[in-house]
Amino acid sequence: MRKLQFVVHGALLAGAAVIAACSSKNKAATAPSPELFGTYAFEARVSAPSNTGVPMMIQGVVHVLADTVILDTGACRSTSMASGGVDSFRYQCPDYALSFGREDPVKNAYYYVNATVTDTKIVCASYATDATGKEYCVKNTREPVERPIMLSGRLTMRKLKPGEREP
Repeated sequence: MRKLQFVVHGALLAGAAVIAACSSKNKAATAPSPELFGTYAFEARVSAPSNTGVPMMIQGVVHVLADTVILDTGACRSTSMASGGVDSFRYQCPDYALSFGREDPVKNAYYYVNATVTDTKIVCASYATDATGKEYCVKNTREPVERPIMLSGRLTMRKLKPGEREP
């Protein structure tokens, strides 16, 4: 039996409305083509395995420019510089992380969510000793064991028309 719980990693950053992930470190990287420039609404429904938890919705707005991707979503911080940022613009949010590819940030847009899966393992609950003094198990029981996992997937991106607000 498995139980999935979403784990919150990171601290809320009050007042962070727009965070830019500009990185001059990787001048050799190919910029997105001008057709991709614009504002996009993104979303993803992170499903927990059946009967194991509550699904999570990730939603926001991102602006794709010639040399950067600007995330317009609350308390997320850019981690592109800290992680090298060679192939993507990365953001750490309180409940998830986002990644947008440098060459095609619309096609290569991903989310990452840390979660905990609870498995069960069988352990001995009661021991006995035989005539030779050797200990053996006489009764087993099941115990929960938690382990961390990473859930990931593509963000659904939709280009907003000029003046159109996010959903």
